[in-house]
Amino acid sequence: MQEQNEQSEASWGARVNAGRWRNAEDWPTWANSRQQEKWNEHGLVLWDHQERQITRLSAKHSLQLLDHLRMNNDWREHGLVVGEPAKKIFLDEPEREPESSFIDSMSLSPDQLQVVLDLLERREDDLQRLREVEAEDRKRRLSRAYTILLDLAARQELEDSPDTASSEE
Repeated sequence: MQEQNEQSEASWGARVNAGRWRNAEDWPTWANSRQQEKWNEHGLVLWDHQERQITRLSAKHSLQLLDHLRMNNDWREHGLVVGEPAKKIFLDEPEREPESSFIDSMSLSPDQLQVVLDLLERREDDLQRLREVEAEDRKRRLSRAYTILLDLAARQELEDSPDTASSEE
């Protein structure tokens, strides 16, 4: 495993994107446009040349992985599947509860996970800082979404009000 620009010689790799640069073009040659976007996003980026797979974990999920690797030892024998957390919903079964799932999952061996653990420990402070930035960004986006929805509801209420309808006639 190698980090950053040297990934072309390794069969797999991991890196933490924590800096301000976001225009690195050192992704694997096989990477599609979505994988190229992931390559530059903040958090833990993992890649596998044989599977032609790139996955990215946010700072929050990277720190959760770090905690898991520190607190559990089962991965030292069996490895672990990692990926971007998602919820699987069943449109044809609306009453069925959503299930936790992964997008772009990768199976990592115990040796690979040890390398990831070492990397995450070295970059833990950066990931902590990024987690705070991600949380603030989430709050800002949610606030913006609420504002848009409330404005739409208010507009709809005005359009539907009887006073508005009679004044337009």
